[in-house]
Amino acid sequence: TQAEPISLAQVFERALGVFGPERILFGTDSNVFPAGWRGDRLAEQRAALADAGADEADIAAVLGGNARRLLDGVRRR
Repeated sequence: TQAEPISLAQVFERALGVFGPERILFGTDSNVFPAGWRGDRLAEQRAALADAGADEADIAAVLGGNARRLLDGVRRR
């Protein structure tokens, strides 16, 4: 357990430090079904990544580029 809550930006900062931006995928799951696509959540994730020090290329990778790369690899098999 965490001694005190950490921010989303801190979570991303730690994940980026451990895994690197090429190994993180943005997920669209939700704890309230059916939430559907929510622009505010995407904006929150984008801002948190930027606050964590990710540049635009890293943000683009996390928010879709990595999934696209993985799925393209599966499709080619």
